[in-house]
Amino acid sequence: MSLIRIDTLEEAPDFIQKCYARVTQGLIYAPVRIVSRKILLEPSTPTAFKTLPWDRFEREARFHYENDGFEVIRLEHFASQMVGDEREKVFADPQLLGTHLRRVLSPADYQTYISKSAAIQTAIALNGIDPKLYSVSFYPPDFLVINRNDRSFKFVEVKGPTDKLRFRQANWYVNLIPTHWDYEIFASVNRQFDDVFLCTPTGPRAGEHFAASYQQAMHEVAEFRTMEQRRRNV
Repeated sequence: MSLIRIDTLEEAPDFIQKCYARVTQGLIYAPVRIVSRKILLEPSTPTAFKTLPWDRFEREARFHYENDGFEVIRLEHFASQMVGDEREKVFADPQLLGTHLRRVLSPADYQTYISKSAAIQTAIALNGIDPKLYSVSFYPPDFLVINRNDRSFKFVEVKGPTDKLRFRQANWYVNLIPTHWDYEIFASVNRQFDDVFLCTPTGPRAGEHFAASYQQAMHEVAEFRTMEQRRRNV
């Protein structure tokens, strides 16, 4: 299995171009690592947060990075599970997550990560906060992966064969993290090939559809606040 870097998407195979377009949705320009699920395996080792269920795509991605010499820290702020007829949120331990992040990030970078917005100050990764209660929200990616040799790190958003990037995930990349922090999308596809394709197009972080999605999000928040105000005045 070799790594093939693609700097110009127009020169990539058609299925690579389609995968890149599907996962990014035109919201961001970011590196996308495209891997065949046919060559991915699931690890049998325990997860970092035993209270959180890892889906099969996250398990496959985790194994891929660990096999490539990375330590994997899961950043997902919550998972949900059905309890009777109700959906219950299961939260990661913020102290444990904070301990992991402080070990990897410099003090200055750690403060940048947790204090970029008032919402994140109250919980490492938006724990327990309704995304509609602040102006334009962010969702952190799935993983922080750390190179075991040089301790360099990057953030990773995991997408399965039909998954697409959401606006709040794109907003985290465009407006939250510093430009010197590495980030990529791990995209697995149901297609047989042996190599790993890493698409690294150049350009601004915000894609061609980001501005319109941002305005729509602001409109939705304004509507939500208007409805909340009316409800409180009744």
